[in-house]
Amino acid sequence: VFSPDESCVAVMTDRTEITLYEVPTGREISSIAMRGADLDKMSFSSDGQLLLATSEDGRATIWTASSDPHTNQVEAHQGEILQIDHHAARNLLLTGSYDGTAAVWSLPEMRLQQRYHGHDGELIAVDFSPDGALAATLDATGTMHVWKVQSGEEVFRINPGSDGFSRHVLGTGGGLRSNMLNFPAPLSTGIFTPDGRRLLAFQDDAMRVFDSRDGTAQATLA
Repeated sequence: VFSPDESCVAVMTDRTEITLYEVPTGREISSIAMRGADLDKMSFSSDGQLLLATSEDGRATIWTASSDPHTNQVEAHQGEILQIDHHAARNLLLTGSYDGTAAVWSLPEMRLQQRYHGHDGELIAVDFSPDGALAATLDATGTMHVWKVQSGEEVFRINPGSDGFSRHVLGTGGGLRSNMLNFPAPLSTGIFTPDGRRLLAFQDDAMRVFDSRDGTAQATLA
């Protein structure tokens, strides 16, 4: 896996060791041996300063990508970590797991900030809003949730159903109020637009556009 600026590359060996090499000289910068379950995935943070390694048992390890590496490892989830997103400005990591939960961690110490429950399947997409105030999570059933990062409060969710999607929005007095959206096929991914005002969700051969504040359907792009 290359760093964002392609100045170094991380190489996994036998799913137990990670070595960092300088590009293009090939000089070894540092290496670290991982204990426990087999390594599964590697990913650099968007600023290239941190390397995240995940294991099949749900553990996550943050490694400072330098000649003097430091690591922090946590048992992040009860199942494999399938999706991650990093917010560089706020030093936050968002993880989505096979266990049906998502979590927000502060970096580089990997301290748990929030854990989001409510999905009925493994997480197939996670995304921070550009300002880091919201987090979108999508599971294998096609249900999308949007959460407040700081408080952990659910802002809205969109559920698939045989008659269409139901949109559940947080009311002013708490609780979620519902209404129906007329497109029954499940969503396959969800990402915030660069300005953070909208969510793009792909569905079959179309792309749905939602208001990120309350989930209002704004457009369908076929």
